[in-house]
Amino acid sequence: MTFQNNSGYSNYHSLQAQVTTRPIMGFSGSATYNWSKNLGLLTTFTNPVERAQDYTDIGNNPGHTLRTNAIFELPFGPNKLLMGNSSGFLARMVERWQMGLVYNLSSGAPTSITADAMAYGNGLPDMVYPVDFSQITGVRWGVRAGNFLEGRYFDNNDQFVKVDDPVCATVTSLQGLNGGGRCTLDALAMAVPAGTAGAIDRTFNDGVVRPSVIVLQHPEPGKKGNLGNNTIKGLGSWRFDANLSKTFRLTESKSLAVRFDAQNVLNHPQPANPSLSITGTAPFGQINNKSNTRLLQGQLRLSF
Repeated sequence: MTFQNNSGYSNYHSLQAQVTTRPIMGFSGSATYNWSKNLGLLTTFTNPVERAQDYTDIGNNPGHTLRTNAIFELPFGPNKLLMGNSSGFLARMVERWQMGLVYNLSSGAPTSITADAMAYGNGLPDMVYPVDFSQITGVRWGVRAGNFLEGRYFDNNDQFVKVDDPVCATVTSLQGLNGGGRCTLDALAMAVPAGTAGAIDRTFNDGVVRPSVIVLQHPEPGKKGNLGNNTIKGLGSWRFDANLSKTFRLTESKSLAVRFDAQNVLNHPQPANPSLSITGTAPFGQINNKSNTRLLQGQLRLSF
């Protein structure tokens, strides 16, 4: 049996602006900016009878995006800035080359710091020490992980460490349920300045002992964490592409088009999504992969 209902709803706002330049002296281009906010319900409910608690900034919306492109004729050939006195075969070879540029960037989409689910789905932690995670993000590479180097999503590579969750102390001692590793929940501790109230010394992933406090832990069973869904921004992206092209007129009815394309000209890597769970063995904020390598290709097209 299938149950159909209209339990989902959303509220989308956006601002769009575009500037276009028509061809002027061999140059044309456009730039499009979009700001948007998409509020709605998650695909999985934390508590099916309290759906309004899952009304949040939906995670597939990047917020800010900028798309730009331009085409211009290179200043080579007769009556141009460079090789302006050329003629004959040389002039035909160097004139009317066009370069195209594409630059796109977007901010990160909202994402959640997760924990084990203590009430239905969408496990979220409780914040027990005030931290604005959006103010300390910034990809850092070069963190040693065994024989390899990887990245972190926070300013200080050794800012966080996972510890035993204090909620395990509330488990009943009957049948030894609170001991012997039966409660395996983790909490997240953060390094703080010496003298911070409630701080205790802990050994971090780099082997250094630092004063720290627990900032995130699991809520009690049957309760939803107070941190909320999609409270921080994920990784943004940007890419710069370029192309170079020219059409040679061979005869009155035949022509040869030459084109060279470079995708991700600057070979800028796109980091994989960081680990933002306070549980598990992965360091908090770990980035262990990247993509978006540079791609070069050439094309020839004969028209007749």
